[in-house]
Amino acid sequence: MRGNGGETVKKCMCCMRDYGEDGQQCPLCGYSEVQMKNDIREFPEALYPETILAGRFILGRALSINDFSIIYISWDALLQRRVVVREYFPFGLGIRRAGEPEILFENEQESLLFERGREIFEREAKLLNENQDIEGIIHIYRVIRENNTSYAVMEYLEGNTLQDEMDGGETISKKQIDAVIYEIAGIIDCFHSRGISHYNLNPENIFRDDAGRIRITDFGDAKREVYRMLDRNANILDLRYTAPEVLSGETAGYKSDLYSLGAIYYRMLVGKEPPLSRTRRKKKRGFGAGSPESRIIEALTNPVLAMRPAEAAKALTDPSLAMRPEETEKII
Repeated sequence: MRGNGGETVKKCMCCMRDYGEDGQQCPLCGYSEVQMKNDIREFPEALYPETILAGRFILGRALSINDFSIIYISWDALLQRRVVVREYFPFGLGIRRAGEPEILFENEQESLLFERGREIFEREAKLLNENQDIEGIIHIYRVIRENNTSYAVMEYLEGNTLQDEMDGGETISKKQIDAVIYEIAGIIDCFHSRGISHYNLNPENIFRDDAGRIRITDFGDAKREVYRMLDRNANILDLRYTAPEVLSGETAGYKSDLYSLGAIYYRMLVGKEPPLSRTRRKKKRGFGAGSPESRIIEALTNPVLAMRPAEAAKALTDPSLAMRPEETEKII
């Protein structure tokens, strides 16, 4: 391709920046053509780098592959910016032959199940697209149908996850922890008010961008529904942060996200991973029994969904709310 000055350049399929045509390795991120070939061999299910979607989006290397989807760093050639593309491709439904973009199905039953899950995937992506005005969540720009599957084009975020920050070794003060938790709670209440649930909140998908703002990514409602439809267990979800009713496949709701918030608060305060939700005891250890923080976490992580607070921010300011018998009737 030609640069602005007429010189021939390559686009790195890892960082999506341009570099000289003669180079075999990106001078900015170090990604090489050898690594790209290794990625193709290691992840045969993924689309090849440089695949183009909708005549506009250039797919780069696969950032992650799980049993629900494949995520690629990508380039929006129209708006000249990096984006992220999530491809719906649940494990065990459909195959992709090496070098061919289309997903193929072995029988009609497999195709029908794939299509049902695809509709769920698109529904969640479109709901998030319609709510881009919520500053604290990942923005979905559009949904594309191609290659017998669907893609969600999302914004590219630069910064660190909350997990990165906690693993960094730096001490996080109580004041800083509270500020983060209050910001997350406000975002949760905001998307709950729009009829959106997350179901997959954990420190890996809570992001602090370069401007210092909290951004919540990787919404898991579609993932949860598809796995329930396929009668698969929920081991793809984090057992430490996911509410027990979500893991068991029972009816869940907005309060399942409040459970996750309480588990995250526990991790930040205590400095240790929370117990698995299936074995969580009512009493928490690591800070003073009966302290405001302990009461907040106990309220948020109550194993009985109906006994949790109805609003995240309110629970942080008045944890006793969930403990008052007269309030339980108001809880949805």
